[in-house]
Amino acid sequence: MRLIKYLYLSPILLITLAACSHSDDQAVDENLLDVVWRADSLRTPDGKIVVVSDSLVMIMQFDDTTLVSIRRPFMTAKFSGDMEIAGHLACNDYFGTYKIPKKTTITINMLNWTEVACTNWEFIENSFHHALEYVTAYEVAENRLTLYDEDHQYVLNFSVE
Repeated sequence: MRLIKYLYLSPILLITLAACSHSDDQAVDENLLDVVWRADSLRTPDGKIVVVSDSLVMIMQFDDTTLVSIRRPFMTAKFSGDMEIAGHLACNDYFGTYKIPKKTTITINMLNWTEVACTNWEFIENSFHHALEYVTAYEVAENRLTLYDEDHQYVLNFSVE
């Protein structure tokens, strides 16, 4: 009799455990979703800081500064509730998927981007793409989004567009 009781309870226990673990897999902060985030700054792999302000982009290093003028919003990102990310760069659009295994931890998988020739902006576009691939954490505070690498150093800063 005891064995039969456990046989009935086992499937219920397994379903309950599976449901609980699945809900933790995507603990998305609702403030992250369905907002167009505009990049304010980007830290490139070689340590340069790219600062974006309206129609002006500054690429800063310790030894020099370069100013470049642009015409459209520079870098954007939009995270949807169906675990997709999409956005715009200087010349190209991109899209991919993301996962949030636990709150504030994120991985982004870039699936594709358009391939418009972008001679003057290849460095920035490649740096942005690289930064998204190495993001491991995020923080949403008020109207700001910060993405971090595994060393918890900021990679990208966004504000609501």
